[in-house]
Amino acid sequence: MDAFDRVFIHQPKYRVIVYKTCKYAVNPAQVKGHITANHCTVTKQEREQIVEFVAKIPQIARTPGEVRYPDISSVAIGGIPVYIDGLRCIAQVNGRACNHTYRKRSGIQKHCRIEHGWENPRKRGQHSRICIAEKLEQLWVASQPCQRFFKTGTWQGYFPVQVVPEPGPAPIVNTIAQANTWIEGLFEKFEEARKEDESQRNRYEPNPWLEYTGWEKHISGYKAWVVQQTQDKIVDPESVEGTSAAEKGEEALEKACIGTAVLIRRSFNASRAEIVGRHALQCVHRRENGAATSDRPFYGKQKVQTMRKYIAVFLKILRYIWRTEAMTARPAYRLTPEQEQALVKLRYAARMEDKTAEYRQSGIREKVIDANLEFWIAMFQHPLGDNEYESGLLSGLAVLGARGEKNGWVPAIHYTPTLAAVITTMRAIVVRRAWRMREDHVTIQVQAGIQEAAARQGAPVVQELVQKDVDKFMTMTAFGGRPHPMNIIYAQKMYGMKIRYTTNADGQIGWSGDQQDVILVRKIQFSMGQIREVVHGLLDTTRRQLAAELLCMALGTEDWRPDRLPRTDINQIADNHAIADEGWSFLHDPRNKWPVDGRKWMGQQLFTNARLREHFGVDQAGHGANGTEQEEMLVQLH
Repeated sequence: MDAFDRVFIHQPKYRVIVYKTCKYAVNPAQVKGHITANHCTVTKQEREQIVEFVAKIPQIARTPGEVRYPDISSVAIGGIPVYIDGLRCIAQVNGRACNHTYRKRSGIQKHCRIEHGWENPRKRGQHSRICIAEKLEQLWVASQPCQRFFKTGTWQGYFPVQVVPEPGPAPIVNTIAQANTWIEGLFEKFEEARKEDESQRNRYEPNPWLEYTGWEKHISGYKAWVVQQTQDKIVDPESVEGTSAAEKGEEALEKACIGTAVLIRRSFNASRAEIVGRHALQCVHRRENGAATSDRPFYGKQKVQTMRKYIAVFLKILRYIWRTEAMTARPAYRLTPEQEQALVKLRYAARMEDKTAEYRQSGIREKVIDANLEFWIAMFQHPLGDNEYESGLLSGLAVLGARGEKNGWVPAIHYTPTLAAVITTMRAIVVRRAWRMREDHVTIQVQAGIQEAAARQGAPVVQELVQKDVDKFMTMTAFGGRPHPMNIIYAQKMYGMKIRYTTNADGQIGWSGDQQDVILVRKIQFSMGQIREVVHGLLDTTRRQLAAELLCMALGTEDWRPDRLPRTDINQIADNHAIADEGWSFLHDPRNKWPVDGRKWMGQQLFTNARLREHFGVDQAGHGANGTEQEEMLVQLH
């Protein structure tokens, strides 16, 4: 059939039909849809003929099991691409090689693990650079030429073939990929050399901010790896993430992150003067006891976008500690016994959580939130020794400082918002913790039979509970006290703000062109002539909407103003700028004399002009303006 032969190649030996232009086979049931979507040159009549012809072909597979694949000694099939980066399983099954082929390491690992009981020799907790290549590839061989008939669904799958040296009809599609791989490797070497040069920075070209924070010395050698640990999901085909234990750990981490997010939202919602009182908010807002800002209350009414940014900072730190705490090859931070116990409780509560109605009713979610509260309080209650980065919290903040552009470090002017997020969020958590302790005390007393009024009278005051935490770990070191992480965070923020306010920002606007009439704003450029065109176009559009669409009047003969529109001399309009009362404008200035009463003139036109009544959709009672016209009137007002 001519139409079929023009589009397809039939391979009766393998019971498939291959598209000539697309270079892959297709399920016979999808022939019509594929031609309709991808082959616009095929007419409707030809398409129907092809579908009818395919339905009558006997040597064609109707199900995936009917497809016949070549053996490993077969030469590559013409008409479909050949890939030379295949991974072929060589495990022996009944005396023969398995020969299942994949192109991704994760796919061959999963196959070997399920079908042949293979175990990854690199266990959880080892650094990604610690890898034994011989053991990882003991059940498969690499660089195996392979092909596939189908691209999607249950039909797809690779099969090994042999590539003959003589040129054939089968195109080798991996040449460009090899070139890209070589170029990427070259750039990686350049980047490694740049990093080495950066680490051995000339002492005459210092980075005061980096020297002050000490991030480079703390992270040394783990930068790219630790940054990966803060991500939402880690994509590492060589890791043991596919194992059940790792998957359960990531699921528990996700639930713990949800608990942290809920805790932060509740904390900000509770940090209101009408809930905890003004004195508690004033107390938690102190950076130093007796400071000049001690009487300013803490502001907890954060916007949704701001709260999301704050939550993101805490979630990154939580992921970093959760994933690296049990590892040996990592930045050298240390958890205190209290922090280790709090982390164990959080892991246990997160693994118990279930997203069913029973779990919500049983209060397990509240246990996750309470465990998060205990964990974060413990992280901030870390007495610092000689090395401040023994604190897991400060180590996590150092990792956030390593997330700069082009593998660089975050500068001070961009890092201070992260420190502000930590300080502000922790203040809200401390306030909610104190309020929750008071409410729990009242609940226990009421359950014991005491009247609620009496229970609240004898309950601890929120301000007193907040004061204890503030004195313990929320203010800077004073009067011989031992420093805590918050002391370092305050110091870094003050130093960063000093740099922020004394550093000139990069230029964002420039001029170019032969006559310097082209404006450059970041990545956008436009000329003064284009600005004039926009202004004149907007002016013409506004005039048309005012006259023709809003007033429903023809444009005037002398200028754009309609002839029937009352005339006003704009040059004679006066305005009293000294009056700042709400609602005041030049329309109310008694010095201005208007030809008509503006409040009534438009309404009179609606009732006296039948064309206006029909245009605006006003009924007999004078109500019911059209929604579209209302929208345009609002645009003109603005």
